[in-house]
Amino acid sequence: MIIEAKGTIIEGDEEKRTVKIRLDDDDKTEIELKIDKDTDISSGYFPEKGDIVKIRYDKDTMLLKDIQLVNRAEDKEDSDSDK
Repeated sequence: MIIEAKGTIIEGDEEKRTVKIRLDDDDKTEIELKIDKDTDISSGYFPEKGDIVKIRYDKDTMLLKDIQLVNRAEDKEDSDSDK
């Protein structure tokens, strides 16, 4: 069953090809999804902690089908560091 949801990235592991997301549902459910070659993901982008995303995933296999960046996490190290 394909599920559509919105949530916040808790953790992304490029080596393991997994991403952990806290969903914006009533229970703030946390799920870990697998990423494979068929996952629709923008070239050069890998989910980072704090990113807000829209996702589609297969609930039976916990395989991420599609991920779209809604709002990038703020890079705290870059903000006004040129003083």
